[in-house]
Amino acid sequence: MNRQLTGAVKSFVILTQHFIEAIDLTEALNAVGPAHVTHIPTVAELLALAKNPAFSPDGAFLAGWSVGPENVERSAKILRERGTRLVLIDGEPEEAHRVGALHLMRPFGASELEPIIAAIRAD
Repeated sequence: MNRQLTGAVKSFVILTQHFIEAIDLTEALNAVGPAHVTHIPTVAELLALAKNPAFSPDGAFLAGWSVGPENVERSAKILRERGTRLVLIDGEPEEAHRVGALHLMRPFGASELEPIIAAIRAD
């Protein structure tokens, strides 16, 4: 990803238990424009943050669909109501569509990430 977007700093949440994946996504987000990224390893932590009505990131990458779909879906619903653009990592494309999210399947690389990041960074 070598395309630099301009604009204000965007905020993102990455829900994944995989620290390397969080680092890779953070680097990809920052490669195309300024971003403040928060890595959250558990759904419980995300739901705790979401109790604050001011918690409203511009975008969220949500992994963990297979380990707790009901909680990830609840998190997606809360974030979507706050205007957050969503990306569901893994799961089924139909599930992503149902919660109003883009879909990203592991393993993914730059060619898969570039259109996703462009969509969630759009103003």
